[in-house]
Parts: sequence; structure tokens; C-alpha cells
Amino acid sequence: MDLELLKTKLATVPELDVDKGISNSVGSLKNYRKSLYLVFKSIRFKLPMLSSMLEYDEYDGLRIILHTMSQFLTTVGADSLVEASRSIEKSYLNDQLTADVFQIYLEHLASFVERLETGIRQVDSLLQNAPDHIHSVSNYKETKSSYDMASIDTISMKKVM
Repeated sequence: MDLELLKTKLATVPELDVDKGISNSVGSLKNYRKSLYLVFKSIRFKLPMLSSMLEYDEYDGLRIILHTMSQFLTTVGADSLVEASRSIEKSYLNDQLTADVFQIYLEHLASFVERLETGIRQVDSLLQNAPDHIHSVSNYKETKSSYDMASIDTISMKKVM
């Protein structure tokens, strides 16, 4: 799989460092796509929650969500959003968080989620057009086969005496 083609498909999401995201996904395009989808789903779910937390002065929960988001944004290579999340968290800790600054952050996150959804669809079209055996950017060979994974599941289901 051509890394440049993948970068082209994700060009609508400039916040993503595709090289870093692929590296964090052990070179697997399928794993990177799954990570992107999980980030998309999580942020889309949390956006309304974040707005209401600020509105009702629920700053501790807000801080926990921001910290968590910065962790999973790191996984997909969204470093600029990680820095923004950390900056908002620091502002809160220093009693400098204003509603205006937080609203700008939320708008940026909402824009990111919309563009990420488009990017994920582009990656899906790339995966559909690729042969089944080509889902790795760096030809990473997984060490466990589906047979190995099935036997691990079987072993884990047995009672330990």
C-alpha cells in the first residue's frame, strides 16, 4: 500500500500526522482505520457533553475528558489537537479557562470530526479497492494467525484447575 496515497486520502484532515499514526498502528492500515474510527466516534459522542460540562461548571469531569482525549488523539497522530487539549486543561488548572476560548476549541473539534468522517470514508474506499492481502503500509507481517487466535480463545475459556 502506498503511504502517499493514504496521505492523499486523509488530506482533508491536516491535523493528522499519518506517518506517526501508522507507526502507532504497527504499520497496519486496518488498525489505523480502526483507531481513526474510534477517535471519531468518541469525540462525536463527547462534544455535547463537553459543552454542557462547561455550561454547568463541571470542571473536574471536563478535565478528565480532555486528558483522555489527548491520550487517544496521540494514537492517531493528531498532535495539534493534543496540544490544544493540554492547553485547555492547563488553563483550567490555572483558573484561566474562559468560555470563549473553550468554545473556539469545541468548534475546532467539531470541524475536525466532520473532516475525519470524510477521511475515514476515503480510507474505506482505499481498503475496498485493495486486494485482501494488502492492508499494510509497511508490509508488516502479523505474527499470530487466525488459527493461533482461535486456539488462544479456546485455552482462555478453559477453567484453570
